[in-house]
Amino acid sequence: MTDTPSRTKSAPLTTRPADQHIAFHDGRRITVAQFCGQVQALAAALPDQPYAVNLCRDRYPLLVSMCAVMLRGQCNLLPSSRQPSTVREVADRYSPAYVVHDAEIDTAGLGAFRIPASALEPGEPAPAPEIPLDQLGAISFTSGSTGQSGANLKPWRTLFDSTAVNIRYMLGGAAGPHELLATVPGQHMYGLETSILAPLQGDICLHTGQPLFPDDVRAALERMTAPRVLVSTPLHLRALLGSELAFPPVQFVLSATAPLGQELAAAVETRFGASVREIYGCSEAGSLAWRHTAHTQDWEAFDAFDFRSKGEECTVYADHLPEPVPLQDVLAFSGPRHFTLKGRLSDLVNVAGKRGSLAALTELLQDVPGVIDGVVFQPPHENGIGRLAAMVVAPTVSAKTIAQTFRERVDAALVPRPIVFTDALPRSETGKLPRDKLLAAWRAHRSRS
Repeated sequence: MTDTPSRTKSAPLTTRPADQHIAFHDGRRITVAQFCGQVQALAAALPDQPYAVNLCRDRYPLLVSMCAVMLRGQCNLLPSSRQPSTVREVADRYSPAYVVHDAEIDTAGLGAFRIPASALEPGEPAPAPEIPLDQLGAISFTSGSTGQSGANLKPWRTLFDSTAVNIRYMLGGAAGPHELLATVPGQHMYGLETSILAPLQGDICLHTGQPLFPDDVRAALERMTAPRVLVSTPLHLRALLGSELAFPPVQFVLSATAPLGQELAAAVETRFGASVREIYGCSEAGSLAWRHTAHTQDWEAFDAFDFRSKGEECTVYADHLPEPVPLQDVLAFSGPRHFTLKGRLSDLVNVAGKRGSLAALTELLQDVPGVIDGVVFQPPHENGIGRLAAMVVAPTVSAKTIAQTFRERVDAALVPRPIVFTDALPRSETGKLPRDKLLAAWRAHRSRS
């Protein structure tokens, strides 16, 4: 466990020197002191309500507004998507609430505060303000990839202490300053930790925006100064490799939200000249472990966490967490701090007496040459048969080829059938597949066939 300021009543918004650069926004670098001045000015202008649904798209307005909301004594609500129905559902659960945003967006009929451009221009510098450690800083919401979306309460103590831990493991003690680019939304817990909270304590200059297309990522990296850090997902990394573009060298690539195959990790390291660090975690507890995927399947747990197993169930404890967190994954420990993942509890299936992991089967599917994207899942049982199925994006590959690849690697009972081809999977911005949307796409295909 870490010995952090948990015995004090407050902690600073940022621990960094005032003259360091915290962000590159709108063509200029912003110092920590300028950032603190912007936060204090914006906090004074916010509506007087207890909750703010934060829908800022650009990463720097999101950083400033999240901190301003907390400084005002309010709580950020971070929905899993910007869909009006999702926003309304979140606001109804935590009322009264307003929407804070930085661009034209459907605010679901709620009162809204749009951040004026002038609020993000250099102004009066200020020292770092203090935030009460017990104040509820944010409530994040899971993506619903395994079912119903859940709310996760994040006091400032949790956000502050976990950021210090994450900096140690994600940057690995490498000397800064680092310039960081992320392809994942800042409202998602992984994006929040790496691209919003990390610059508050690590020697990181955040590049704003959220480039998705390979050429946009390349252009953004070219505007950055080495050493560069790229925060991404397996889905985005696969697209970058498929583009065959030449990218500037990157010191670290951080990847999460879905399993990263060893071959993909090695290919990314070769293309970017980078060390690829895969992060394991969950919305409830945040980042928990890392691994150098190109070279090992073992995860190394962050030292702030205590993992306690009982059978296949594992619960994680930490001083900075509001309460113990039951994990949804099956972990097999090979030592006090090292483990492998055997799959999610909801991911483990038994078909005709043969046990398998849907995540491992999906990874096998995505490694088939020519497969752009795909997922193996278990649809609702039809006629009592718990057979597996697959939806695949692979214009040049046949179902026969995919099935043969599976037969060579797994028991026949675990070979997906049918294998359905589609133009795209209904993934979220982070590359996750909410189960309700996956099943809706599946039913739509079944109704047409």
